[in-house]
Amino acid sequence: MASAGPSLLGFFHMYHAHGDSFAGLLAQIRPTWIFDLRPVPAFDLVRLDRRRAFRLFEQYGTAYCDSNVCFELWDRSDPRIASGELAEAFSRYATGPDRPGLKGPIIFLVDDSSVISTAIEAFPRVLRPVPRRGWQVHIFDHRALQHV
Repeated sequence: MASAGPSLLGFFHMYHAHGDSFAGLLAQIRPTWIFDLRPVPAFDLVRLDRRRAFRLFEQYGTAYCDSNVCFELWDRSDPRIASGELAEAFSRYATGPDRPGLKGPIIFLVDDSSVISTAIEAFPRVLRPVPRRGWQVHIFDHRALQHV
């Protein structure tokens, strides 16, 4: 499992995910933020539903941001992902009133590998503030196993 330090920038592939894998990832990483990049954010997984997911977020002190609601991200090919504009928006959003600021560990929920490929090129360059040693990017598959 990846180090859950403040420089972790993780991508969790929710397609075919199991609720226990998701819950285990949260328990191990204890992310400060989860940004949901899925066009249709849902937590209808085996042994997980929206209510349990949000209880887990509360239990681990994780702030959740639905990119559809906050940034009108409806399309996996939205050019704001590749340009870094969305990452800049995350940085601004995270420092708003009653929010913990943009600090890791951070997990992005995705349901398409192309989003991961695009985001890992742009997000580490643009997310601010950058941790002292830079962002450490990790990709987790649907079983919450680290791949990169």
